Amino acid sequence: MKLPRDRVVFITGASTGIGRAAAEAFRKDGARVAVCARSEIRGLDALCLRCDVRNPEEVKKAVQSVIDEFGELHVLVNNAGFGHYSPVEEQSREDFENIFRTNVFGPFHCVQAALPHLKKTGGQVINISSVRARATVPYMTSYSMTKHALHSFSEGLRVELKPLGIDVIEIGPGLTATKFQSNAKKDGISPDF
Repeated sequence: MKLPRDRVVFITGASTGIGRAAAEAFRKDGARVAVCARSEIRGLDALCLRCDVRNPEEVKKAVQSVIDEFGELHVLVNNAGFGHYSPVEEQSREDFENIFRTNVFGPFHCVQAALPHLKKTGGQVINISSVRARATVPYMTSYSMTKHALHSFSEGLRVELKPLGIDVIEIGPGLTATKFQSNAKKDGISPDF
């Protein structure tokens, strides 16, 4: 199904970087855009919501806010995530679990909350993965694991949702001109490789 030009797009992790750029591009193309992040979002022509994707109740509330504002949802962009640099031996269990809660459980929560609405519009799920899903480098093992999990999630979801007319798209960018490097958690590692 071809989506309308004024489609409703909900983007997670849109305060900076890829999420913010995606919001601006969709808006410029005529979409009605809703965005969320844990921090305040300023300067976007969009419905801006605070939401921590690790919390399924906050995700449900954010998706409902999108529906209350626009009446429908066509595209979910799972972009929220962060990196972590650490030798496996030194990474804390807390940090390991936190990156999985954000980068893997977050998209899972968002898809579950959005699916009832995407079924009505024959919409799309766009998962922002990484080249690191298939090419792990030293000190980024946990990040790569999360992106590989997101890749597997995308593959399975694509097959599940195809009969419902919902497309699943996975995007795996490499190095980007964002604050990813400076925002990534680093445990005594200089990520210059």
